[in-house]
Amino acid sequence: MTLDTTLYFGCRSAYKDQHHHHSEWKSHAEERKVRYPVACSRDRSEGVKRMDVQNLMEKDAQNIWTMLGQR
Repeated sequence: MTLDTTLYFGCRSAYKDQHHHHSEWKSHAEERKVRYPVACSRDRSEGVKRMDVQNLMEKDAQNIWTMLGQR
């Protein structure tokens, strides 16, 4: 299933960096109203490759291409 709206969010740490409306976006995602992939690049264990927003978008390339084609 491809949802019409995706919000990619990135920060260094989910524990240190507060972003506004996180709980609201998470709630919408749980209700399947929006996709809400989050990349917290510094929360990985040592030796594990960082996850940045561009990595999330690369993994989601087919869905992005599909969404763009629908416009």
